[in-house]
Amino acid sequence: MLFTFLTIMAYLFLSVLSFAINNVLWAKFAPGQSPLSLIGKRAIFTSLFMGLILFLAATISIKFTLSLSDIPLLFLIGLPGFMGLYFLVQGFKNGNILQFSIYSLLFTCVVGAIGEQSGRVDILGRAVPFILVVLGYLHFTLFQFRNTSKISMVIRPHLYFLAAHLFLGITLFLQWHYLTYVSGIVLGLSQEIVVMAMAFALVSFHPKNAPKSPPLSWYYYGILALPISIAVLLGLEGLRSTHPFHSAMIGLLTPITTVLLGHIWGLERANAKALHGLVIMSIGLLFFYVWPT
Repeated sequence: MLFTFLTIMAYLFLSVLSFAINNVLWAKFAPGQSPLSLIGKRAIFTSLFMGLILFLAATISIKFTLSLSDIPLLFLIGLPGFMGLYFLVQGFKNGNILQFSIYSLLFTCVVGAIGEQSGRVDILGRAVPFILVVLGYLHFTLFQFRNTSKISMVIRPHLYFLAAHLFLGITLFLQWHYLTYVSGIVLGLSQEIVVMAMAFALVSFHPKNAPKSPPLSWYYYGILALPISIAVLLGLEGLRSTHPFHSAMIGLLTPITTVLLGHIWGLERANAKALHGLVIMSIGLLFFYVWPT
């Protein structure tokens, strides 16, 4: 039982690390590029990677239970996922990472409340560790981003981030439900195909503005696609045997890990005072999962 639990947590933590690497690469290659075009071209490679993994898995006699009636449902799951990604890009275009971080915390609390009401998770019984996680996360984000993120009174980015987390939340619960019947590889592949198709469809209707920077070489899209492919597959495997709340709460480590990796690679400067929040959050997570009260 303990080994299974630790395996699930390892999937989620490795997914966070992969998402953080993806974010750092995004920060390095995305400036000056069309976001939708970048998403669509990256999705070509994520679809290829996941298709290859699916082919190899089928070759070694791993059986996938999939019927023709499942295919429309799989693509319907991909639609709110793409909408969440689209609004997230628009949010970062009009807002800042501090606003995103606060909405991520709000999203985690809402998913946790849903889990508490349904009896799937126990937060009230472990209120003190959860409060430590919340306080540590707030401490880190406020100290790390309050001086680098301009405070905006414009309502548009708030609406974008709210819509993004709403659609991503719908996607998370749909994935959690259908992972009972469908392989994570199949689910991830269908999701990336929908992202690719929707991104290119919107690009075709969007006025073509000259990019601020020269177009990226195709192999850069492959580099961008690799960590996000790993992140999606690991995240789905972790989600399969747990509740969306745990995926959301462990996901709070993503912006923190992104900052730390960016600092190591010279793309971001970590605030020493903010790291105190990381310590507090880590203690909260440790007590929440290892020594529940």
